[in-house]
Amino acid sequence: MKQVYRYQMEPDKVTNCEKCRRPIFFVKTVKGKLIPLDYPPNAKGNVTVSNENGVNVAHVYKNNAAIKDQWPIYLCHFASCPAAAHFRKKK
Repeated sequence: MKQVYRYQMEPDKVTNCEKCRRPIFFVKTVKGKLIPLDYPPNAKGNVTVSNENGVNVAHVYKNNAAIKDQWPIYLCHFASCPAAAHFRKKK
């Protein structure tokens, strides 16, 4: 049975953005892609992190109104980093 916990988690590794130097951590989304999140939690965000069978997984919502109050909310670092364009992949 799949066990899912949402809690004030301590990221595996908090690091600093190489451009703006703000604290961030990386988590895989449900689709398996890495997403950088600002640390600590930020009520302006739209991402929660759950621990599913021992693995932290990011859940991205269209807006944070869908997130229950007791879950910590994180902001994707691409939304806050002044150098976000530097990290975008060229198509």
